[in-house]
Amino acid sequence: MLSERPESRGPGDFWVLSRIAHAQGDHAGCISYDLAWRRQVGYPKPLLEDLEAARAEGEPELYWRTHAESFASYPKGLEPAHLFIDVYVRLGETELTLDWLEEAYGQRRPHLTSLGVDPLWDPLRSHPRFIDLLVRLELPQAPPGAVAGES
Repeated sequence: MLSERPESRGPGDFWVLSRIAHAQGDHAGCISYDLAWRRQVGYPKPLLEDLEAARAEGEPELYWRTHAESFASYPKGLEPAHLFIDVYVRLGETELTLDWLEEAYGQRRPHLTSLGVDPLWDPLRSHPRFIDLLVRLELPQAPPGAVAGES
């Protein structure tokens, strides 16, 4: 199973596992894998401690909101847009998510290639700005819920 030897996993594994857990509605698993990923890629210890404390509260929104609050510490113009969009979409912040998706597009981030198929983006699929971005990226447009297996 995927969790048999977590110490042998690389950062990319935890990132993917977090997305799978999210798609399955496993918020605790999503956050656990997300924290493992952030540890492996070297997030600052104070931020990790804040995220651990938020996770301990058992409220997924608090975890993601705590992470979003850390964004103010990034220097203007050097923000990693691809990290922001994952957090904002989970918080239901549609306009912020779309703004940062546009920024990620401008930064030519490779992370955008999954927009057409990743269930994380289902809440945005019918939004005109999201559809326009998929067209510019020349990505297929899946209807909401189709990727996550809903009918």
